[in-house]
Amino acid sequence: MNGMLKSLRTLIVGISLVGLLAGSASPVRAQYSELEENPLVPAVSDFYGFETVQTITVMQNVAEPDDLLVTLFLARASGQDPVALNEMRKKGRSWKELFTRTKVNPGILFQDLVGVQIPDRYPDYVWAQRKYREWKANPKVGLPLYDKTVRLLVGLDFVIRRFDLAPLATMQARNGAASYVDLIQKRLPPPAGE
Repeated sequence: MNGMLKSLRTLIVGISLVGLLAGSASPVRAQYSELEENPLVPAVSDFYGFETVQTITVMQNVAEPDDLLVTLFLARASGQDPVALNEMRKKGRSWKELFTRTKVNPGILFQDLVGVQIPDRYPDYVWAQRKYREWKANPKVGLPLYDKTVRLLVGLDFVIRRFDLAPLATMQARNGAASYVDLIQKRLPPPAGE
């Protein structure tokens, strides 16, 4: 009889634990559903050619909003899995290091600045353009690639191509936004039903 009671208690505890674990999974599913409804998810997934689940996984695990764009940009340019790149990034890797590891030429970041006369009111872009020109003239000087600069250039690239804006118009639009992701979300149509 004692053995039977002990087995019954073990069964009840097991069922209770399963119930608790199943209950704790619900918020994750709800969070995933909310992200699926975010118009940013299909916009960047379609643009970069990745599945929604990959975009959402990266989106949930970035430190800065614009790191979502950089992760997908670099994944597409390198042929790497964006979730794997995101994991490397979370381990403290800089964007410069990840460009080097994936063998992606950082010159791709500057394609939108070539031939553009950037006004001084956009100092981050002016600096990036100057450093790029110095590097092109003499590759031995090296190309400084700070995370902030990479985010700006990838965000610029996305907005120019997705919304068909000129580089200077994009820089101006970005001035009033907290991040490129913020700017993109303001430009995308709201989800259906809102």
